[in-house]
Amino acid sequence: MELIENFLDVTNDEARQKFLQDNQDQIDEGFMELLANLAVQTGAGQDKELAERVMAANRQAIRFVMQRNLRSA
Repeated sequence: MELIENFLDVTNDEARQKFLQDNQDQIDEGFMELLANLAVQTGAGQDKELAERVMAANRQAIRFVMQRNLRSA
């Protein structure tokens, strides 16, 4: 959970990309599931700014994992 919190604290795309690269060994299925669940939960909440930030982070993490998987295939 701490890794997710640290990831969500990062505020821009470039810094998030660096975070993902620096922590790629920890970006696994569990991380992605937890992030997706948070995106759903915050999307249903009242704080639209938070929901938008979590959704953007989730999309970027999905792209990162997909690109990493393509490179290793």
